[in-house]
Amino acid sequence: MSEMKFREPLVPQPPKESEAEESTETSDEEQGQWKMVLDKGRASQARKVEQRLKKAKERARKAGKSQLGKPPGRTVGPRTPTGGGIDDEIDRLVRMLRRMQKLLGDLTSIGETKLTSELSGPISSALPEINDNFGKMISTLLDKKQHSVLRPQLENAGLVGNMLETKETSLNYHMDRADRAILTYNTDPTFFEKLIHRVKPALKITNSILGSLKIPGSEIVKEYKEHVEAAYESLETEQD
Repeated sequence: MSEMKFREPLVPQPPKESEAEESTETSDEEQGQWKMVLDKGRASQARKVEQRLKKAKERARKAGKSQLGKPPGRTVGPRTPTGGGIDDEIDRLVRMLRRMQKLLGDLTSIGETKLTSELSGPISSALPEINDNFGKMISTLLDKKQHSVLRPQLENAGLVGNMLETKETSLNYHMDRADRAILTYNTDPTFFEKLIHRVKPALKITNSILGSLKIPGSEIVKEYKEHVEAAYESLETEQD
């Protein structure tokens, strides 16, 4: 009887070293491909964000350009009826009064050389009292204890909100023209005539505001302003 031969059971063998390396390389390659896909996705998202930021900056730049030529510190578009509130309105009124005070002081100083002594003497002598009354008006406006009483009065006088905006803009425009005329003033008759024409609108606006602002000192300043204006008008008549 012939002997039976038994085969040894098959035992799994570990992969050869070259095969293991090949498997690892394939895995690294796949990971690299996924990384590239992710990187591309992030780059695409980053580009989209960058484009949105550029558009936002462009809109902001255009909005900034639309502000050019507007009065300093003012927002474009309709103002609310109460403006920036009582504190803002008081500050603006104080700045307006100080511009009026400067103009009357400049005109009084020029009048000392251009007006007759009969007119210039009393006008110059009264200026310190007028400056005191400007101080009185400003102190009254800045006194917060009086704001509750002042507010209705300012509303009735058209010195809040949009009406204040109108008067302030008009005053500043004509005051700027008067200031330029004063800065370029000399003794030449043609320059003085131009000065008078440039100053008249500023004095007219000053009269309107002082007439509305009925607080201690306003009436005296208004009277003084009218006498200064009359003195200059008489000089203009003499030159005709």
